[in-house]
Amino acid sequence: MDRRFRAATADDDGVALDRFHRIPPPELWWWRRHPRVLVGDLGRALRPLL
Repeated sequence: MDRRFRAATADDDGVALDRFHRIPPPELWWWRRHPRVLVGDLGRALRPLL
């Protein structure tokens, strides 16, 4: 796992993003992470779900 990507994102097992996209199988681990710093449209959409 790329350390920079991991440091810049938070793992929520895909819970927040699953509201918007069907989350692929576990081997596609990056779909289960979202940015730590939430801004703009993405921030407004995800913040209430976290």
